[in-house]
Amino acid sequence: MLEIGQTIGVYQIESMLGMGGMATVYRAYHPALDRYVALKMMHPLFQQDEGFLSRFTREARIVAKLEHPNIVPIYDFNENNGQPYLVMKYIDGKTLKQVMDNSPPNLQRILQIMRQVANALDYAHQRGVLHRDVKPSNVLLSHDDQIYLTDFGLARLVQAGDSSMSAGMIVGTPNYISPEQAFGEAEVGAESDLYSLAVMLYEMVVGQLPFVANSAMATIHKHIYEVPPLPSSINNELPSLLDEVLLKGLEKAPADRYQRASDLAQAFEHAIEVSGLRALSPDRSQIKRNNRQTVSTVNAPSVPPAQPFSLVDAVEKPKRQPSPDQRLIFLLDDEQKWAHLPMEEILRRRLKNQRDQMFGLLGHALPYAMVNSIVMIGSIVEHEFSLYMLVTPLAWGAGLAAHATATYFSTGHMTKRIYSYFETQMQERYGQDWLYNSQEKVLQDHWKVAQEFFDQMMGFWIHAMVFLLINLMLWNIWLATSLSEGFHVMWPLFPGLGWGMGLLAHGFHTFYSKQPSGDRKQLDAEVAFMSGFGSSGQLEKPKHVSPPPASHGGVRLSADGELTDSMVTEFSDDFQHIKHESEGMIQS
Repeated sequence: MLEIGQTIGVYQIESMLGMGGMATVYRAYHPALDRYVALKMMHPLFQQDEGFLSRFTREARIVAKLEHPNIVPIYDFNENNGQPYLVMKYIDGKTLKQVMDNSPPNLQRILQIMRQVANALDYAHQRGVLHRDVKPSNVLLSHDDQIYLTDFGLARLVQAGDSSMSAGMIVGTPNYISPEQAFGEAEVGAESDLYSLAVMLYEMVVGQLPFVANSAMATIHKHIYEVPPLPSSINNELPSLLDEVLLKGLEKAPADRYQRASDLAQAFEHAIEVSGLRALSPDRSQIKRNNRQTVSTVNAPSVPPAQPFSLVDAVEKPKRQPSPDQRLIFLLDDEQKWAHLPMEEILRRRLKNQRDQMFGLLGHALPYAMVNSIVMIGSIVEHEFSLYMLVTPLAWGAGLAAHATATYFSTGHMTKRIYSYFETQMQERYGQDWLYNSQEKVLQDHWKVAQEFFDQMMGFWIHAMVFLLINLMLWNIWLATSLSEGFHVMWPLFPGLGWGMGLLAHGFHTFYSKQPSGDRKQLDAEVAFMSGFGSSGQLEKPKHVSPPPASHGGVRLSADGELTDSMVTEFSDDFQHIKHESEGMIQS
């Protein structure tokens, strides 16, 4: 940390303006030019990266070429004892974060902020420069009513590093990070900045962030997988047109968002004009403060359901409850990789998968029917038919029957039976409101039990079909041989009886000894411990929830959900761990 009065190059340090996870900002004075500047000294840990200084120089030159009235200009960059720093215009004013902490901006001020920040982002994006860390603390409001966006490209400097600190490190601020950036993707598009801008707009308008959690990882998980609460369900003064604008800006898939920052700003302005909204309540900031003091015990999206599955038609849907489709999508192991997509796209892909399976079965059945029909008709016409000719259709038919059974269990009516069975089991344990009272972990664990039962059923019926057709083939061979050479010992009885006993054991194992009830007690105890369910089956509020301990003596997030200094030194290892878990989940 620099000392007050210390000279760095030609700049005299006068005071510290702020400290973050990547740099510390000082107010400094340039005597020769008689002007004050903001000097941003990068974190000393970046010196571990041998290539950081050269990359810093390259990126600083790129950002320094940005000349826009709403972008804080860079005057200079250099290094002090190997520690690089940027010199920028000093803005006499406050950050948007500081303003929002005191009182939320009024509607006209929000419109002004959105126009100017959007203009700055579009200008930079047109020149191939991404911000990667759009948030209120990077928006400066000067005393002369000018709005500036600062810290362009700073996150990029960290992400591209080779040191133990920056390797695999996620960049950005958890409360404002886009899903693709949260996954640590090195190459993200302008849509990532637009997502962060939409989060910032959501916070200004609604009075709270769309996703709030007590740790960085929990917040990041919400950005990747959960649907934001409907704005008008939190702040009922907001019109439905604003819901559409904000939710479009927060789409998980980049292609589904606005493609330019000005598009988002104009859509917001249009929604305000058409709806006739003239002002926002200044008390909406109280929502944000209250949420900081409240620990959410239900980890679920909060968008009211549109047209749910019949699975929950009978469930009463209180205000701001999650869509059943959006909750149940997490149950489908083979569709976890789609969880970041809009619900319509997930349903479309699910139906396409089922259709592809049915076409696959059709592609198997047609050649079977054509080939065997041609052979049979030809043999009859040539008067060469014999029972031996049934061996191939029966053997091939066993494979086709197994294919048809597997397709039946994974599409159409049987899929609905699995959902119905799962619903019945959950209602028996947790009552009619099981869908809304349960955390994702509870749903997932119980779903796996139900899915395993139906998978075992499918395995049994495939076994039975193959048993039937193969034994028919064996008896056909015996009959054909006996007719031509005289009757022999009924040898198909031996494999049939042995195999039949195995099939009976398989059936008993499937329908009696391995029904889900066998593991229910242990499973219920485990999920109740993890989710806070009491003996009544209803979700209970924990008496005390402690924040996760920091492994380096600091905290993971500040009170405003931003990364602290200690977070920089420990975040890389934590993210690598959760990223590997997420990738394993998606690949499975």
